[in-house]
Amino acid sequence: MLNFTQTSFLALTLLVLTGCTFQKAPTQSTEPTMQATAPTPSTAELMAKAEAKVLKNMNIMGYAEHIAIKGVDAPISARLDTGATTSSLGVKVIREFERDGEDYVLFRIDAADESADTAEKTFEAKIERWVRIVKKEGGHIRRPVVKMTVCLGTHLTTQEFNLADREHFTYTALIGRNVLAKNNVLVDSTEKKQTAPTCPELKASAAPVETDE
Repeated sequence: MLNFTQTSFLALTLLVLTGCTFQKAPTQSTEPTMQATAPTPSTAELMAKAEAKVLKNMNIMGYAEHIAIKGVDAPISARLDTGATTSSLGVKVIREFERDGEDYVLFRIDAADESADTAEKTFEAKIERWVRIVKKEGGHIRRPVVKMTVCLGTHLTTQEFNLADREHFTYTALIGRNVLAKNNVLVDSTEKKQTAPTCPELKASAAPVETDE
């Protein structure tokens, strides 16, 4: 029988012959792995980006601009009013008449530029509808609504205008939301007359009606 010393020597010999070695088991880290994340933008930053995106697609104009009307040689002074649903044009209504079962109106536009040159043009147009305008002093008036082709900045558009007597108003025309929204116009209430009408299509505009009153 082998004694303790012989047994230990035999075990050590077997380990050397088989090439077995003891290694310390790796220790697992208990700290979580940190991953780099992008900082969350603040509400102000998000709003600034959204505002910049909106402004990029908008046409900023003053509260008062010159517009051009197809068939009128001189520019028209206009006030841009986001509170008005439909645009309005100052004219002198000459008469209403019927043609092929439809109602028409004959009217004159008196346009004057800043050099006092006046362009008087007479038009006839089909009445699209009528609107009722409430008067400040009470009661209401009816105005015919026609379609007119106008140039605002670089945009040519055909929209509805109600025909009004604007002789006592500062501006010949009032541009409402039906034109402003169509052309993505943002009104700057601190500026005026900063965008001249430049629509190349108006160079080939048809002549208006020439008639005696």
